[in-house]
Amino acid sequence: IAYMGPGLVYLGVNGDAFLAFCGGWLGQRVGNGAGAGIGVGNGAGVGVGNGAGAGVSTADLPVAGTAHQIMTTASTLESISKPIWWYLLGFPIWTKIAQVGKTNMNLKIDDAAGMAYETEAYSAYDENSMLPNGREFFIAIFFICFGVLSAVAGVASNVYVQLNRDD
Repeated sequence: IAYMGPGLVYLGVNGDAFLAFCGGWLGQRVGNGAGAGIGVGNGAGVGVGNGAGAGVSTADLPVAGTAHQIMTTASTLESISKPIWWYLLGFPIWTKIAQVGKTNMNLKIDDAAGMAYETEAYSAYDENSMLPNGREFFIAIFFICFGVLSAVAGVASNVYVQLNRDD
């Protein structure tokens, strides 16, 4: 559980960037949400100069009046055809975790932003935010897989010892 928790939290908190990263791997841009992949060379699958081969479109431009909000695009991961490795590597599970985390983070940010607008001291995404990259996502997935494998091995070894002990 000590390994699964940090991996699940990382995918959940950075769910928007992970979904954009996955969309970039699948050859399409999936960028909907504030701050997902803003910047230059972020490796998150959107933005300018990230190696994904995609340029800046009108969907990447900020909405008038808010510098940190990005317009929603119509493409989603569900509408993109996926190769077999997508399923073999468990990406439906990882994207579901990221979607749930993205939804919950957006709710928390909206609640916090609503309270912070009164003080004007809050910025959900600022220029000092570190944007995640693919290596960090794969480390989080490794932590989740290692935690699950360790939990299964621990339970299986305890069951084996209880069934085969000499009384």
